[in-house]
Amino acid sequence: MRKPIGCVLLLLALAGSQLLAAERGTAEEARALCARAIEAYKTEGDAVFQRITAPGQDFVDRDLYVFVIGPDHKLVANGSTSRYLGTYFPPLKDAAGNPYGQDMIETASKGGGWVEYEYADPNTGEILPKSTWVMPHDGYIFACGYYRGGG
Repeated sequence: MRKPIGCVLLLLALAGSQLLAAERGTAEEARALCARAIEAYKTEGDAVFQRITAPGQDFVDRDLYVFVIGPDHKLVANGSTSRYLGTYFPPLKDAAGNPYGQDMIETASKGGGWVEYEYADPNTGEILPKSTWVMPHDGYIFACGYYRGGG
C-alpha cells in the first residue's frame, strides 16, 4: 500500500517543481522586457521611471522586473520595490561577495551583456543564481534579470 502513495507523492512533487519552473522568466523574456523599457524611455523620457517603479507592474512579469541605474550610478527605477531607489551601485556585492554592482556598470560601459550573481527571488526570498541583462542607453543602464534555479 505504501508504494502507490509514495509514487503519487513523488509525481505531485515533480509536477509542482515543473509548474514553478514554468512560472519563472527566461533569458529571452528578460532581454525583451529590458528592450521594452528602453523603447518606453525613448517615447516617455524620464517619466517612464515612475511607471517602471509603480505598483501597476507594467515592467514586471512573474520573477522578472526591470531596474534602471542612472548616470550617477544610483538606482532611479526598480520594478520590484521602490525601497532601494537612490542606492549607489558600485559597492554592491551579492551573498557570495561578488561585486555585481560594479560588474553591471563595467558591462554596460562595454556595450552591455549578461552579469552573473546571486540575489533574492522577489517571490520567494530565496537566494538564487541570477543572470541580468544590462544595456546602456542615453547615459542610463537598463537591466532585467532572470533566476536560474530554485522552486
